[in-house]
Amino acid sequence: MIWFHQDPELLNPQILIDHGWLQFLLSSVHILIVSFVVVKGIQEGLERWISYLMPPFGILVLVLVIQSLSLSSSPDVLRFLFYPDFSKLTFSSLSHALGHVFFTLSVGFGTMVAFGSYLRSEEHLPTAGYRVSLVDALVSMVALLLVFPVAFQASANKAADPMLLFDVIPRFLFQMKGGGIFGILFFLCLYFAALNATLALFEGLVANVGEAFRRIGRTRSTWLSGLMVLILSVGPSLLSSPLSSRIPHRSLIEVMDGILVNWILPVIALGISVSFAWIVPEAIKQKNFIDPKRFVSLSMYSHWTFALRWFVPAVITLGLILQIYGALRNS
Repeated sequence: MIWFHQDPELLNPQILIDHGWLQFLLSSVHILIVSFVVVKGIQEGLERWISYLMPPFGILVLVLVIQSLSLSSSPDVLRFLFYPDFSKLTFSSLSHALGHVFFTLSVGFGTMVAFGSYLRSEEHLPTAGYRVSLVDALVSMVALLLVFPVAFQASANKAADPMLLFDVIPRFLFQMKGGGIFGILFFLCLYFAALNATLALFEGLVANVGEAFRRIGRTRSTWLSGLMVLILSVGPSLLSSPLSSRIPHRSLIEVMDGILVNWILPVIALGISVSFAWIVPEAIKQKNFIDPKRFVSLSMYSHWTFALRWFVPAVITLGLILQIYGALRNS
């Protein structure tokens, strides 16, 4: 583990970025693990064990947050996070914010289909959605309070790189007493959380491949899906370093991340909102939203319908238009 070494330079994630073959090797191992779990049908058992790890992981994160907020950079961080500076807004700010909301909630990835299949029939979907959104917001806030004080302490620049977590946190743990143990536990729990999310995404892909090729069965559908994902991972892994010199100040992964989060996800979310609001029959929407035992669901239904039909599409469309205008203006 890099945080055991006495040379801080080895904590730089640029080492991994510069070696595409290492990225591909690690992603191959991860895809193999996911495929094996799905083929053997032990996904539900594994997810149950992962759920047992999450409370200790939460306690560990809270300990690290307390340590992080004890740094001298904390006042500047809190001011940066919670004191709005409207002069920093650009034409793309709205679309970027929406894209990150959709990304953290996994809107547009097919994850809702996989996770929705685990819900009990008596589960109230709006309540479940509210809980997910609330927990997502809390987790995001805790992550900010963990990472940003360390980032501000390490550099005067406001870091915003996708690799921020894997650069800042190891350096922070490197300076802590017992940081090696904390590092192993933190990143082990983080990997299991990522594995759980990957299983949900992969399950949706396997289901679609199984529908497209009904004769090959679930086992072959799983391995075929794994092979497809592995092939698609070659480009981002092996070409990130060579292409980074052709795209000013950005690697291929960052470019793909920007296209996905800032453009594709808002468009998909717009399509989902419009399709569900205007195409799905009213009876089906009422059946899934209104719970006779919960008066609040009945009173909120009209507000939810209005937001889904008019407010949400208007905000997403405005964000995309402003982003397009900003891109044309800067070109």
